[in-house]
Amino acid sequence: MRKLRSIETVGLSVQEVLSDFNERAGEFGVTEENLVSVNVTTPSRPMKMLDDHKIRDATVQVTFVYWSDR
Repeated sequence: MRKLRSIETVGLSVQEVLSDFNERAGEFGVTEENLVSVNVTTPSRPMKMLDDHKIRDATVQVTFVYWSDR
């Protein structure tokens, strides 16, 4: 039976997060047909990220909701 699952990730830009997710979607078993929604918000709590040897605050939180057989 399929289950509704989600993945939350933070990043410096929506474009960066979407690009990374598209490259790794297969690892999570996510296909375009199984994707239910993508939600973009500001991070719920402050998060630091390393960017070109500098520590920066994450500016976006992206949640992917999808159907999974796993």
